[in-house]
Amino acid sequence: MSEKELLYVEDMLGHLEYFKKHLDINKECLTDSKEETILKKIEKKTDSLYKSFYELLGGFSNGR
Repeated sequence: MSEKELLYVEDMLGHLEYFKKHLDINKECLTDSKEETILKKIEKKTDSLYKSFYELLGGFSNGR
């Protein structure tokens, strides 16, 4: 993976961390169960994306 590609992945991880932080902040403000359900789905997808990108980096650091 090129340095530029690694920077893109690193940037994406940073965006996902930022998004997760704001999801947590907004979850505390919700009172509607439908909105809570939507945010939980978004949170699950965000966690999945973060894990996928992180594993991608781990694979390259292990010689893949």
